[in-house]
Amino acid sequence: MNIRAEFSTTTKIAAWKRAGGPDDLRCECGCGQQISKSDPAEYHHVEEAESGDTPERRKYLRSLENAQCVRRSCHKVITKTETMPKIVKSRSQRAGEANAKSTKRKMRGSRGDKWRHTVNHGWVLR
Repeated sequence: MNIRAEFSTTTKIAAWKRAGGPDDLRCECGCGQQISKSDPAEYHHVEEAESGDTPERRKYLRSLENAQCVRRSCHKVITKTETMPKIVKSRSQRAGEANAKSTKRKMRGSRGDKWRHTVNHGWVLR
C-alpha cells in the first residue's frame, strides 16, 4: 500500500510562488496555462511514496523539489495516465512477490468466463 507523503503548507506556498505567485500563476506540468479560480492550483508529487521508503527518501518526497503546482484539470490527467498505472503495477508486483495474488473465480457464464450458456446447446466455450 502506498503511504501518502503530504506536502506541508510551507512547501505548498513555496511551490505556488515558484509557479508565478499571485500575479502570473502558471501550471508546472508543462502546458504553461494560467491557473485560475475556475481551475485552481493543486500540488502533485513528481515521485510517489512506496511502502519501504527510508526516512531520508520520505523527507525528499515531502520537499519542494518533488512538488509541482498544477491546474486541477492537469492533475486529474496526470494522475489517471501516469501515477495510477505505476501504483497498480507496483501493487501487482508486490503481490506476486508475496505469492498473494487474488484467486477469485469468474462467475459461471459471465463475460469474463470462458464458458457461455446457450438455449440450444447448453454450456459451450466462447
